[in-house]
Amino acid sequence: MVIILIKNVDGSTYWTERFNSRADCDAWLSEEKTRPYWKKDFTVEIDDKEKETLEEQKRNLEKIQARTKKAQEARLEVKELRKKKGRTAAENAALLDKLLDALGIDDEI
Repeated sequence: MVIILIKNVDGSTYWTERFNSRADCDAWLSEEKTRPYWKKDFTVEIDDKEKETLEEQKRNLEKIQARTKKAQEARLEVKELRKKKGRTAAENAALLDKLLDALGIDDEI
């Protein structure tokens, strides 16, 4: 997200606008500067959160991929434990732990 803040010469806010990309922001600003109401003494501040957003999306994707891999591994372990006949109480507890892990449920609830 990109936020543009247009200020009057006294520092008060004249206009605020939000955009999905810097390119959209730049195009809009270029157009606005041609309008008859545009004052040459306006100041423009641009807060470009686009890079932060992309980095955050990358981090979230990495978390999702790691969690998916962990769940797939836990699923395989659960399948193996289920096949075993005559499981002990400890093995049943381990099976339950693996199921909770595969579901992404924290055991410290």
